[in-house]
Amino acid sequence: MAKTNKRFLIKGLKRKGDLESSSKILLDDKMKNVFLMVDKFLENDSEKNLHQLRIALRRFRYMLESLYLCVDDALFTSVLKKTKDLLDHLGAGRDQDVLAARFEAIASEHKIKDSKTILALLNNQRDDIRQTIKRELIKYICDNNVNKFFRKNKLG
Repeated sequence: MAKTNKRFLIKGLKRKGDLESSSKILLDDKMKNVFLMVDKFLENDSEKNLHQLRIALRRFRYMLESLYLCVDDALFTSVLKKTKDLLDHLGAGRDQDVLAARFEAIASEHKIKDSKTILALLNNQRDDIRQTIKRELIKYICDNNVNKFFRKNKLG
């Protein structure tokens, strides 16, 4: 038997557990991580926290998609759509961060002096996207179907 890496252990998950019980534990673990990252992002909307939130939500989405047979169809569809929509906003925020960093690097590399106006516009767009993301995060975690999904599956 291979040595167990404690980093990969998930509390409550049993080696010989059935799929339905295991799916609830796995989804719960991923969703707790999402909520942890939501809190971090709402406290500090840094590039790092946005990136980590996006990764956590994608991991939850992929787990949800993989275990769709174990959850209610209507709630699955609703939660998946809301998760994908939120990921679109997070992707736009990440794109804005990458664009601004790349533009700043190019302007610095080529010693372009009049780049401040463009960089200010990019930063304003970044701030607007961050506010949209925060609104969408709050809508997501307060959504009736999202909460019903987690209560029904005994998550959270």
